[in-house]
Amino acid sequence: MNHLYFSGKLLFILVVALAMNMPAGAQIKYVSQDERRDAGMGVERVARFFTPAYDSKTAQGDDETRWVQIDLGERKKIDGIKLLPRMSPWGYVQSQGFPVHFKIEVSDDPEFTESIMYENQLREDFRDPKDEIITFDGKMVYGRYVRLTATRLRQRKLSFSKIMVL
Repeated sequence: MNHLYFSGKLLFILVVALAMNMPAGAQIKYVSQDERRDAGMGVERVARFFTPAYDSKTAQGDDETRWVQIDLGERKKIDGIKLLPRMSPWGYVQSQGFPVHFKIEVSDDPEFTESIMYENQLREDFRDPKDEIITFDGKMVYGRYVRLTATRLRQRKLSFSKIMVL
């Protein structure tokens, strides 16, 4: 019996081969507005299985607080944030470590003594997104640091395959 095994390198080769079959002079137009839409089975979803995921230290229980902070290197305009849940490459039953209660803040201070609340999901349980990419947009703020703080965890961890700041 023959089995096919697709590694990350083989997927890359297939993508390059498909791109090389484009007609000469073909142009792909980048439209930044499209980034804010949720992807179907696009590159964001496929790439998650080939990039390292973020996993916090395992907590004693789901009521412990965990956070992750992103330094953008300089003050930037932020008008969207995408959370890509960590998934097992087999069986999309539930996400792994996507928080139940969380907030996303933006600041120019790495200690977050002053910050802007970008998204507040602290009061009600946020559903398990499973394989859905969660997009928060419609707010335009400026800052250098983005921090996601989870006050209620799932599976005693905070995990993402990627956090995208647009």
